[in-house]
Amino acid sequence: MSEPYDAWTALVDGLPDAQPWSHFLERHLGDTDGYTIDRARQDYGSQPRVLKARQSEEFRWHNAVIGEFSIDRETYVRHVSEAAVPGSALLDLEGRWLEPGRMGWFGMSSDTEDDRIVYNARANAYLDELPEDAWVVVVDCHI
Repeated sequence: MSEPYDAWTALVDGLPDAQPWSHFLERHLGDTDGYTIDRARQDYGSQPRVLKARQSEEFRWHNAVIGEFSIDRETYVRHVSEAAVPGSALLDLEGRWLEPGRMGWFGMSSDTEDDRIVYNARANAYLDELPEDAWVVVVDCHI
């Protein structure tokens, strides 16, 4: 589980720290100085670590690579472990729909890294409490 973290660390070794996408998005959403979404994308994407990630085969498709790897190795491994089972949403036996954010087109979601952590903990706790003979079905639907 730590192989991607180790690969990331090796890839960006010696490069300056970077701000996560959320930093630029929050600035845009606050929009106190006419900071457009295009400018936010440009500023995020021009950081050396993001440029290096986009040039790499392994990290080019990570949506928020800086936020994902700007934590220590132990925390990264814990987050990956906690995300292994819950999926993108869960329909519980009472018919309640649990999800970390609002799903949009093409698999895009409004969830943040913090939303995902809270959802994973909640979903894992629910799954852990199911009776041993309960069936869990995974459905992968695409737009």
